[in-house]
Amino acid sequence: MKNGIVVTLLSLSLMACGGESNKDNNPGFWEFSSGIKGIEEQPSLTSADVSEGDSLTLNTVYSGNVEQNSDVSFNFTLDQDTQVALVLSSEAKNLDLSVSGNDLSLDSSLLDSNELIIFDALAGENYSVTVDTFLSSGPFQLKFVEANRASAGLSADEYLVYFTYTIIETCSENGGAEEELVSNSTVFNVISWKSEYYANRDGTDKQVFDSVEGNTFNLYFNNTTTHNDGYYTNISTAIFHTDFNTGEVTGSANGTFKDVDETYTRDCRFNTVMTGQVIL
Repeated sequence: MKNGIVVTLLSLSLMACGGESNKDNNPGFWEFSSGIKGIEEQPSLTSADVSEGDSLTLNTVYSGNVEQNSDVSFNFTLDQDTQVALVLSSEAKNLDLSVSGNDLSLDSSLLDSNELIIFDALAGENYSVTVDTFLSSGPFQLKFVEANRASAGLSADEYLVYFTYTIIETCSENGGAEEELVSNSTVFNVISWKSEYYANRDGTDKQVFDSVEGNTFNLYFNNTTTHNDGYYTNISTAIFHTDFNTGEVTGSANGTFKDVDETYTRDCRFNTVMTGQVIL
């Protein structure tokens, strides 16, 4: 079984456009107000080793190691409120990153080991940072830095947007009664309004907008993929509205998806509300 919003919005590699692009390129609509874009350059960084229980210092690149089926945790406390970025990279497979505080719990768990978390750290609050893995082990690099576009890997025309999705799915399995499922998820995505595409946080799996009208950007999907015993179809539309004065991105998605194999059929329709904010 597949979750419709995962296929439709979060896992862009499974998307396929339907129809021809019909873009109204108006260069004035992708210029944000001053201050929305965030700090451009990465500050000077120092290098250090890190191990279980160590305290982190801002603007430092740490080298550490994690064993299979385990985790390592660190902590930090800042003297002033600061928007910070934690950037994890490793050649080991599928390391994950998380951070927690009094009223905070964030994680990044992409399929590779290139993870990013950005948030507003409060002065005097103690935060715990954890690198964990189940499938692999090995060395990693953890960059702890004041949030900036260079550290986030953004190109000149890309923006990092933090989205919250509220998803309502109504599904029937094997022709039975419909059941409704409501869920929420949060994710970083990259959008280039100038080049008109939407992408995963690491810039991969770019999906070009099918149409642009003023500050409204549209994606249309009509996709069929086959698997061992059947097929999966997805027909949907996503619409994004952008406030270039505030950096707020809102939108919605709706459509249907169907998963079929030899003994199982799941038919679903879904509606999704998206609320986002440009972070960098």
